[in-house]
Amino acid sequence: MIKNMDDLRGIIIDQIEKLQSKESTPAVANAIFNGVGKVLSTVKLEIEYSRYIRKFEGSLPLQISKQK
Repeated sequence: MIKNMDDLRGIIIDQIEKLQSKESTPAVANAIFNGVGKVLSTVKLEIEYSRYIRKFEGSLPLQISKQK
């Protein structure tokens, strides 16, 4: 299970090593790297959202509740 960025980096490095040793195929590696890219996109979106909320918190006409 992926719990943090170190786990994600480990998966990427492991997959590159498997490709180099011919234990994996480019198709499998591509699928894994696609998934990793999507995870990273959601992290980036979450960071941008957090910055936006902090920037405009209190000045928006709508009440925005923070997640716990």
